[in-house]
Amino acid sequence: MATNVLKFLHLNVRSLVSSFDSFKNTLLQYNCHICCLCETWLTDSITDDQIHIDSYTLLRNDRGCRGGGVAIYIKSCLGHKSLNVIGNIEQLWISFTLNRQSYVFGVVYKPPQCNYNYFINELETSLSLAVPESDVVVLAGDFNIDLNNCDSLASLALIDAVIAFDMVQVIDCPTRITPSTCTLIDLVFVSDRDLILNSAVVPADDISDHELIVCSLKTDVADVAASWRTYRTFRYFNLDSFLTDLYAIPFYFMYDMLLVGDKVNFLMRHLANLFEHHLPELIF
Repeated sequence: MATNVLKFLHLNVRSLVSSFDSFKNTLLQYNCHICCLCETWLTDSITDDQIHIDSYTLLRNDRGCRGGGVAIYIKSCLGHKSLNVIGNIEQLWISFTLNRQSYVFGVVYKPPQCNYNYFINELETSLSLAVPESDVVVLAGDFNIDLNNCDSLASLALIDAVIAFDMVQVIDCPTRITPSTCTLIDLVFVSDRDLILNSAVVPADDISDHELIVCSLKTDVADVAASWRTYRTFRYFNLDSFLTDLYAIPFYFMYDMLLVGDKVNFLMRHLANLFEHHLPELIF
């Protein structure tokens, strides 16, 4: 398959079955390549045939009871594989190659009652597995963290976590609007903002009480030299062990050093070794 633009949608659909006809018409109207869905509310009693759309392949990760669940519709002509990203959050990841570039798309859903620190820790683990698989990473989902309130602890923690993987968030309009609230909780993170040709937030009142996100991604990427990126994760960080080793550093040795440069070198060397031991750099 050859194309210079990859079109994708994201929507918290809030029951795929109940709004399937409207959703199907929307998907075909935009003729997108990939559509990521949250809150599908699918169960084992609902077969793929009941929600089949011609020319698309459906991948799903059901919660198994009412509520939740994520899914991806992808054009059947895009050869793809599922990534085995194991975790305790609702998520789904796929990879494929297009125009000599490797892509990973993920969709996640954080229920409102889910602790944001727990969710972000799990997400970091997923990203550490998914990001090295590709040249381009796209992560969409309903995070139930309002980035309109960018100073909240949850917002800051989410942005810090994703920035560590060189990803940026590209949606800046509210995605869920009610008579009393106006929140930006349906988000799209990408590994290179320059690849986004356009993005829009579109009403989808006949399907859901969330807005529809529509994006176009440039795929005619010029060849670039191979490069390495590094990141650190707090996934396995043990604060007590870190503090024990910190207190064991003989800082008092600096009192006997006459030159400021020697003091700085001593301090930086020991702190660098401490961080390298407890927060080692991972390369991808």
